Amino acid sequence: MAESLWEWTPYRVEIYLAAEGCPELSAADAVRLASDLQSRLEYRLGASWESRVSAISEEAGRRLLPDLPALPPDDLPTEWRRLKTADKIVVVSLGTADDGLCVAARQWDVRAERWGPLARTAVPHESAVPEAVLSAVLASHVPLAAVQILEDGGVRLHQRGVALAAPQDRAEREERTPVYHVLARYEDRDGNARAVLTLPWTLLLPQARDDGAGIPCEVISGVRNPLTARRRGRVELLAWGQRPPGGETVLKLTSRDERKKPLADYDVFAKTPAEETLRWLGRTDWDGRLSVTDREGTPLMLAIKHGSRLVAKLPLVPGIVSEAAVALPDDDPRLEAEAALRGIQDELVDLVIQRTVLLAKVRARVAEEKWDEAADLLDQVRRLKSREVFSSEIMQLQQRIYCPEPTARQQVDKMFNEVRRLVNQYLDPSEFEKLVQQVSSRRRSPSSG
Repeated sequence: MAESLWEWTPYRVEIYLAAEGCPELSAADAVRLASDLQSRLEYRLGASWESRVSAISEEAGRRLLPDLPALPPDDLPTEWRRLKTADKIVVVSLGTADDGLCVAARQWDVRAERWGPLARTAVPHESAVPEAVLSAVLASHVPLAAVQILEDGGVRLHQRGVALAAPQDRAEREERTPVYHVLARYEDRDGNARAVLTLPWTLLLPQARDDGAGIPCEVISGVRNPLTARRRGRVELLAWGQRPPGGETVLKLTSRDERKKPLADYDVFAKTPAEETLRWLGRTDWDGRLSVTDREGTPLMLAIKHGSRLVAKLPLVPGIVSEAAVALPDDDPRLEAEAALRGIQDELVDLVIQRTVLLAKVRARVAEEKWDEAADLLDQVRRLKSREVFSSEIMQLQQRIYCPEPTARQQVDKMFNEVRRLVNQYLDPSEFEKLVQQVSSRRRSPSSG
C-alpha cells in the first residue's frame, strides 16, 4: 500500500468481548457493554478506527480464554491471518479478581502477525467496567506504520489512519511510541503472508512529530544497510511501535557456531542517542550473561569488546524482552593466537638484535682480516634459532589453535601469515651465508698482505 494512503486509511478492528468469566454480568449486561464500547470508541477515536464489537467465537474462546496467551500464528483461527478479515483483532476478557473485577485485553495485528502486550486493569466496582474496558482496548493497541526510504537515505514512517485521528489522539499516539521495530512482510501472489520477520538488531527512533509528510526517524542498527538490503519477492517493510516499559534485559552472548559456547569475559559498553561517549556496563559472566538495566527503557547502542577488539555494535531497549541472545564469532581463538604470537614476536625482536650485532662484528673482523675471530662469531650466529625452527614452531602453534568460525579463522591466519613474513624478512640467511663463504675461503687461502 502506498505510504500516502496509510494516513487516510482507518484501522479495521474486530473486538471480541468475553464476559463468561464474570458471573456478575448477565447476558443483557454484556450486550449493553458491547454497545457502550462501540459508542465510546467512535467518540474517542473518530474515523481513525472502523470497529465492530461482538462476542468471541467458541473456537477462539477455547484457545485464548481466560489468560489471553500470545499463541503462535498457526494456532489461531485461519481467518485471523487474512487481511480481508480485519487489520486488528482485540480480545477482551472480563473476570473476577480478589478485590473486584478484572479486565484484560490483547491485540493481534493481522498484517504484522504479531501479538501486542497484555493490558490488564483492575475494576473496583461494576459501574467502572465500561471505562475500564475502553482503557484496556486502547492500552493494548500497537501502532503500525509503513516505512518509506527517501532518496537521501532518510526514513519516514506513515502511521495508519493518523490523518483521520483527532489532534489529541494523534499527539498521544506519538508520545506513546518512542521506539519502532522493523518487520519485513513477505507475501504470496494473493497478498497473504508467507512470513513476517523482524529485522535483527534494528530500531527506528522518531526525531520529530509528524509534519504531514510522515515521522522522520533515525535508524540505529547492528546490521549494515538493514533497510536497503535486497529481498526477493513481494516484500513490505513495516514499523511495529512499542513503548518501552523500562527495566532489565539479560544479554546472553554465545558463539554462533554449532557449539553455542557461552562467551565469558566480554566487556559491554553503552551510550544513549544523546550521549557522545560510551560508558562501561560490565563484563559477561562464566555463562556469557550480563544484566542491562534502564528504568526509563531508554534505547541504548551497545559496544561489545573482547580485549581491545570491537566485536559488535547492537541497539537494545532494556525491559522490552527479558533476555536478548546474541550470537557472535568466538573470539577466544584470536585472543589465544594473539597472546602466543606476541611472545614469538618478542623473541624474534630479541633474536634480530643479537643477530644484527653479531653480524656487524663479523663484518668488522672481516674488514680487519681477523678471520679466526670472524669464524667464532659466525659460530655464535649459527647457534641462534634459525628461520626454519621459527617457522616450524609457528606452524605447530597454528595447528593447535581450534577456530571453527570462518571469519575468525581468516583473522587468525592473517596474523600468522604476518609473523611468517617478519621471520622470513629479518632472518634471511643470505647475508650470513655470504659471510660464511667469504671467511671460509679467506681462511683456506689467507691474503699475503
